Amino acid sequence: MDISMAERTQTHRHESYKWILLLTATAVTMIDFGLVFSFGTMFVTMMETFQTGRAATATVQSILIGVTLGFGAVSGVIVSKVGLPVATFVASLMVPLGFCLSFFANEVVIIYFTIGLVSGIGISLAYISCVVAIDCEFSESQRTLCLSILNTSYVVASIAYPYCLEWLTEQYGLKGTFLILGGFTLNTLVLFVMCFINREKSKNNKTFARQDAENDYNVPLKEREPFKFLRYRISNAFLDFKKYLSTPYLFILVATGILLSSLDGYLALMLDIALWKQIDSSRALISFVIYSSFTAGSCLVPGLLKQKKGINSCAYPIFSSLTGAIGMMIIYFANDHITFMTGTSLVGVGCGGILSSSMNAAVKIVEIEFVPVATGLLLTVNGLLSVGTGPLFGWLRDTTSSYRSVLIIIMTLHGVSAVLYMLALIFRRLDKTKAKQNNIQHTESQERNMNDALLF
Repeated sequence: MDISMAERTQTHRHESYKWILLLTATAVTMIDFGLVFSFGTMFVTMMETFQTGRAATATVQSILIGVTLGFGAVSGVIVSKVGLPVATFVASLMVPLGFCLSFFANEVVIIYFTIGLVSGIGISLAYISCVVAIDCEFSESQRTLCLSILNTSYVVASIAYPYCLEWLTEQYGLKGTFLILGGFTLNTLVLFVMCFINREKSKNNKTFARQDAENDYNVPLKEREPFKFLRYRISNAFLDFKKYLSTPYLFILVATGILLSSLDGYLALMLDIALWKQIDSSRALISFVIYSSFTAGSCLVPGLLKQKKGINSCAYPIFSSLTGAIGMMIIYFANDHITFMTGTSLVGVGCGGILSSSMNAAVKIVEIEFVPVATGLLLTVNGLLSVGTGPLFGWLRDTTSSYRSVLIIIMTLHGVSAVLYMLALIFRRLDKTKAKQNNIQHTESQERNMNDALLF
């Protein structure tokens, strides 16, 4: 009786813990990751404060997005090696440190290092930790919905951030805003507390079980025959990469990287693009809200669709890519703010669908022990490409005195991504069919062996 009561109490505590963890991870993602994609709100203020051109100013957000996402694969490895408590503690120190150091910056180049590099690495660690924590605590059906909520959270934050950042820069100036953001992002420390409470389970998680087993097996071999051990490790690493770098995953990786990096560059210059379209500054600021609102709504759709069986994870990205391409086309031909906002909303729908469904598809395709690295690699490709899109788009604007070429490039990349997602869907179905046939053949082989054994 007492044992049954203790088990029920333990189960109730775990259920409460995982939902509180979801709320904490969502809040941290809103604070940190939401700020990354709202940083373009301060584009004009930074340009005026540091007296720089569009290309140099756009580089700030490009580096921030690039490092935040580009460090994803490294963050995945760090989380796998040191565990969630240590990773979240380091993140909770680096994010506010970068913003506080920016208070003393006199040139925009310093911001590249303080916010772009220091805070970017911290935000990357925090976000990957949130994804891994949710992946560990929730079952498959709940996990998809929770990851959709997590990806929606920072988009929701992007709705409020533009107005908050505008008010802060008016009241306290750019450097004062950096200092306030440093204090605000210190709330990342709460995620460390939650992971520290559950540190024993983190050590015993499946992510580390496989690595521990390999280490126990390899230590004697390493001492006896170091060359065989090295060859074994290289062969093992190749097999690991082969497992999660499947053809569908590679298509998703490339498609998501080129599409989201182009949208990251567009987001950095969205305010300036709206002003180029002869839209006044107040309505231009509303474009951030509309973009973020539709992105947030679209982020939830893949999680809700996965509650129904039979819907493929690669189907929604195709729809999202085509929707974004149509939105870009409308923006290209827009002559008034209503048409511009309509195009912006469709681009937001496309962006939200890609953000959420690509992550869900990657988690679905790879095995559970590879989730940290696979999701991190997805962010890394996006981040590395994002480093160049902002400066490139800004340079095209300064050179041609128009954003037409920029919009055409983004429109084209949407179309290319739709084709790649379609190929991912086709190859995913082929892999499932092949795996099913192999299982049938294996079962038939076992039955024949059993029958032969009974005859003899």
